[in-house]
Amino acid sequence: MNLLAWYGKDTMYGIDAELKTIVSIRNGKIEGQIRIKEEVIPVALAFDTEGAAWMLDKKDQVVKFDATGKILFRFGNEGSGNGQFKDPTDLVISVSGKIYVADKGNDSVQIFNSEGKFLNVIRKLDDPVAMAVDAQENLYVLEKGQKFISIYSPLGERVGSMGQEKE
Repeated sequence: MNLLAWYGKDTMYGIDAELKTIVSIRNGKIEGQIRIKEEVIPVALAFDTEGAAWMLDKKDQVVKFDATGKILFRFGNEGSGNGQFKDPTDLVISVSGKIYVADKGNDSVQIFNSEGKFLNVIRKLDDPVAMAVDAQENLYVLEKGQKFISIYSPLGERVGSMGQEKE
């Protein structure tokens, strides 16, 4: 398995990027497989509150697909503007459906609604590589070049940090 994702209930998902397969694992046993039918290179996987699977594709796109692996919707392309990515590294979805994309190449996190409409961007980050979002929709961003995790409000404003900040 190359990547792992959790749906927040009783199932863990693993992605085999070479075989382009998502494996569902429940109680330590493989329960099912989804074969991704189109050409994608998975970077990250997340689920919305309705259980829909969203994948961050290495080709600078966010992709939503169904249980059979058919792509339903995609947005994004290569670049440095709003809705464009350069070396995206992570994807998380909040309980309200906001989609956050960590974009290492553009040193930013972009925020979208569930239809892929650009909402906001957090800039001047230092290689954002991993993210999490809590039940209050605060965003936690791990930056490769830092020794702390930055915390952002649902509006994208920095509200604090965890760990040791550089002086």
